[in-house]
Amino acid sequence: MEHFERFKLQKGDFLVREGDKSDDLYSLLKGCLKVEKKHGQRMIDLGTVLPGQLVGEMSFIDNEPRSADVKAFKESIVGVIEREKFNIFFNDLPPWFKKLQEILLKRLRESNDKLII
Repeated sequence: MEHFERFKLQKGDFLVREGDKSDDLYSLLKGCLKVEKKHGQRMIDLGTVLPGQLVGEMSFIDNEPRSADVKAFKESIVGVIEREKFNIFFNDLPPWFKKLQEILLKRLRESNDKLII
């Protein structure tokens, strides 16, 4: 994972916005990110991303729009995992594993939506 582009976010900078399309997966190398989702006129806190964790994995894998905003809680350094590089690895996986991943992502998106209601 050390062979990827890195960039810095300042406190309050957005990494991704809900509804956006993206071809990248991110790894938080340093700092802290907050995950939030708009519900009516208010923002719901969905969690915190800490160093060593990935973010943006659902949209990256299933090609659906981003499900939440992710922004820097403090100055952070993020690594970018590009789709093209990931696909080299992913294309060699067995079909049953790809199906399992698809099912789990669908269930996770459905669960996230239920939490907001």
